[in-house]
Amino acid sequence: MTSPSWSRIVVRWPNWLGDALMARPFLRGLRRTFPGARVAAIAPAPFLELLASDASADEGWALSRATMADVHARLRAFRAEAAFILPPSFSSAWRMARVGVPVRVGHRGQWRDALLTHAVPRGARGDAHLSREYL
Repeated sequence: MTSPSWSRIVVRWPNWLGDALMARPFLRGLRRTFPGARVAAIAPAPFLELLASDASADEGWALSRATMADVHARLRAFRAEAAFILPPSFSSAWRMARVGVPVRVGHRGQWRDALLTHAVPRGARGDAHLSREYL
């Protein structure tokens, strides 16, 4: 099976520090799978330095209520072909659908399945380590 040839990917990063640390292997795997893609990460401002330290994302956009309109404008201008939505919230999936990202991948739940083009089932809490769930 061949991978899609996306050139612009956006990742909605987790909101909690522990979850963000557990998501780092996912981002490294994304880089290996799509080596030529431009990757943008949307994350709480304190996590952008963490992302920059390992060069996992080409650019990072701070997430807060004050900057949401700016993030939406950047998303539209970036024209992402795919979004990986790591937080399990409805609002994270809704934002990617709202700006028109054509491929939206994330875990099922929180009434967001209809907003995802690829709703991935998630095992019961504790069945797999969180870093494995993100992978």
